[in-house]
Amino acid sequence: MEEPTKGNLGILRSPFPSSNNSRAKARKIDLKQLEQKLNALLLNPEYPPPSMEEAARQLGYACRTIFRHFPELCNSISARYLSYRKEAKSRAIKQCCYEVKQTVAELRNQGLTPSEGRVAELITRPGYLRYEAVRKALRQARLEIEL
Repeated sequence: MEEPTKGNLGILRSPFPSSNNSRAKARKIDLKQLEQKLNALLLNPEYPPPSMEEAARQLGYACRTIFRHFPELCNSISARYLSYRKEAKSRAIKQCCYEVKQTVAELRNQGLTPSEGRVAELITRPGYLRYEAVRKALRQARLEIEL
């Protein structure tokens, strides 16, 4: 790395180009209008709700800019999205548990041992076997067919 060099006037200059030229010009933000749009997004029954990143993209601002002015609204939008994601994950895990039980019964009807590997090959989302609820459903389904 080069050391800063002295220019004609004895001023130290950096070997790196100035970032002032590459910065986007700051634009005025209509805070009232932005707040109204954020409130509208928060109250919109759209499903699935947008993430804060998606909301910022829709509004045409950076997340950091919006958060700087309206942290409470941003937190509310993010919390709503997080709640949706948790609910969706829970539904997907329940669906997978049901699918595991069905698959175990099918394998047993075919006279095959319902091993974890065989079940994983036949279910839609084999990666969900990493969740304890799905593994528990597999163990329970195996026990039920043994009785």
